[in-house]
Amino acid sequence: WSLQVQEELLTGGWPEDILEQKSCEVVHSKTAVNKEGAPDLLFCGLRVRIGIHTGMPELEYNPRTNGVDYFGPMVNCAARIEALGAGGQVLMSVETQSKLTHPNEMSLKFLGRFPLKGMVNEQEVVQVSSVRLAD
Repeated sequence: WSLQVQEELLTGGWPEDILEQKSCEVVHSKTAVNKEGAPDLLFCGLRVRIGIHTGMPELEYNPRTNGVDYFGPMVNCAARIEALGAGGQVLMSVETQSKLTHPNEMSLKFLGRFPLKGMVNEQEVVQVSSVRLAD
């Protein structure tokens, strides 16, 4: 799902005034090319960073939104992993990586161990990319 979000952001049909912003400008690969021989599109428009961790969150009904709020150590860990990333990155804990059912459909790169604010233990973090954008 996270890689699908990143791919769909590339073709979001962004207004020109957004694409004129430095952090939203169109960026093409300097090395990879698409089927037509043109440089691969790496970024276009808003760049979202995504952090993923595995576990059971605590749930609480929120009468104001008539929905459920998720909180607890697992949610905090995912948020801290997300904070390590830059716009356009998908990061996950090694714990989550170990539960992937189709790891060959993505490119995984071990980034190292990181201390995370409010967490007792360091987390091993992996960057996840679509195979198309792996380089």
